[in-house]
Amino acid sequence: MFPSVAQAAGFPASYSVLHKYGADNCVAKLTAAGQSIAPCSQWPFAFTPEGLSDDINEDVKNGSGNKQSEKTQAAFAQLRFGFDEWKLPIDGNVGIRVVRTQNSALGYTSFAGTEQAKLGLGGVPVANIPVYQKLETFKNTYTDVLPSMNLKLQAASDLQFRLALAKAIARPDFDKLQASTTLSQTINTTATTVTSVSQSGSAKGNPMLLPTRSTQADLTGEWYFSRAGSLTVAAFHKDLKDIVINQTTNFQLPDASGKPQSFSVTSPVNGSDGNLTGLELAFQTYFDKLPGWLSGFGVQGNFTYVDSKTKLHNPVNSPYCTGTANSADNFGLNLNGCDVDGRQFGNLPLQGLSRKAFNLGLMYDRGPLSARLAYSWRSRYLQAVNVNGTQGTDGLVTDPNSPNKGQTNVAWGLPVWAEKYGQLDAGVSYKLLDDQLSLGLEAQNLNSARQRQLMQQHVGYMTRGLFYTGPRYVVTARYTF
Repeated sequence: MFPSVAQAAGFPASYSVLHKYGADNCVAKLTAAGQSIAPCSQWPFAFTPEGLSDDINEDVKNGSGNKQSEKTQAAFAQLRFGFDEWKLPIDGNVGIRVVRTQNSALGYTSFAGTEQAKLGLGGVPVANIPVYQKLETFKNTYTDVLPSMNLKLQAASDLQFRLALAKAIARPDFDKLQASTTLSQTINTTATTVTSVSQSGSAKGNPMLLPTRSTQADLTGEWYFSRAGSLTVAAFHKDLKDIVINQTTNFQLPDASGKPQSFSVTSPVNGSDGNLTGLELAFQTYFDKLPGWLSGFGVQGNFTYVDSKTKLHNPVNSPYCTGTANSADNFGLNLNGCDVDGRQFGNLPLQGLSRKAFNLGLMYDRGPLSARLAYSWRSRYLQAVNVNGTQGTDGLVTDPNSPNKGQTNVAWGLPVWAEKYGQLDAGVSYKLLDDQLSLGLEAQNLNSARQRQLMQQHVGYMTRGLFYTGPRYVVTARYTF
């Protein structure tokens, strides 16, 4: 459901009105099922428009709060050196950093309870699971040793080379470290019969995540052919460990008789390794030898090529997805993605990385006037695998070895990509009052580019969404004192 603009306006009063619709619906459902309406007040989105309360535990419980802490301790040592007397002078440094990280997160795991009215129906049996709520604090501690070395070789007065070797870490974002999990039991029925039961859940994050670790090397050549001109060539390689991906795991919750029930919970995990190798070219110059006002013109550009690969910690080598549900046992679906005919994709690159990208810019700088016209472009890149809206359980079974061949009961989930995209931007500024005051005009997306989102299938890439924002103009004024 999507509210109209009039309905959504008037924050914060409209917030209370919109959430009341959900609470009223909850009351009606639970009353019909013969249950108490108490769980309605425990919905993850049933919080007040005034914002957070004074009790952070209650805010975490109802979904409006996120309590985390991070403490780091680090020690660093570095040695600098230089050999200026050599024919080809070399200088640089070697160092090591030791970092200890301590994280904690407060999280609430909740289950609203089984719909009692459906326990007595025939068909598929329904587990009677009582209301479950548990507030926990999760703690995670890890230590990283990060050596580095940087060298610079001066081949000539205008030519130098750099080599950098290092280990590095990238900690997960705080939104991926949240500890709250919501479990649900979906019971599909006809008038008197239960046709199917599914037990699933979603975690806002995973407080036990480790950082993504990188062992990396960069080699760069820099040629400064004029006072305002340079040409740079850089090659780089990174080996990545513990990349964060979404994966489904089992969460055990006992029913009323004590028998454990398995809920399929999707959460971020350190589930993949990878590597990337690339090359970057960059060029910049001003035409300062031209006469008069023409000497203020310049050009700038760069091009990047990246080849990336991933290696799953729990690889799935089968060419077909065999699971009949979007559940924890269907690893191929959640890691490789599956087409609507049951075939897996596999060999997916790292998310968020385009294979090719370039930027071109025309510049003008002379006196108080400065202007830029820039075009930026990147090729298609992977956004996610098996996301909401690109999945189902009615895929055609085409596996020749499956006894269910020809049936439409296999789960499918399509990888989502961002299509290639190029945008033209511009900006101009003028300095006044001895350079203290600067007036400017900035324009973005002058070419009215549209961003297209794609769903991958073996027959090709199909459009999932189209985003059009049009041009944007900003007037700026800056004063320095």
